[in-house]
Amino acid sequence: MTNRWLERTLIASPHLTLCLSAKSFKKACKHVHLPKPYPFWLPDDADAVVHSLEDGSTKPSITIVCIEPLPRRVSDVSSILAHEAVHVYEVVKSQNPSIQWNEEELAAHSIGLITARLIEDYLRQVGRKDSIKAIRRGR
Repeated sequence: MTNRWLERTLIASPHLTLCLSAKSFKKACKHVHLPKPYPFWLPDDADAVVHSLEDGSTKPSITIVCIEPLPRRVSDVSSILAHEAVHVYEVVKSQNPSIQWNEEELAAHSIGLITARLIEDYLRQVGRKDSIKAIRRGR
């Protein structure tokens, strides 16, 4: 499945993509001309991980969320991606200290938007038919 660079809806958002395999992670790193060696795509003890990377020429950063598409309930995947969305938001916040980030409503909307983009792309990559069936069955 081809990586998509997801919509950048925040004020100063990173280039964001979702990778479901080591192969797609390497492809994303090559696409942005990241120098080798690439980081390991997903640690053995993690359900998912956020890589915040710089290639020296891209500003804002490149952020890659990695999750292996194991058999899981959609609610579990959504929860994991929401967790990772918080980390993406933290990256954006740390790289833009001049923006007033202390407003809880801005944080909630930002994390919600990031989560929605990640879930939409996850469902696209694993196959929409299977995902819709899983949602209907409550899995």
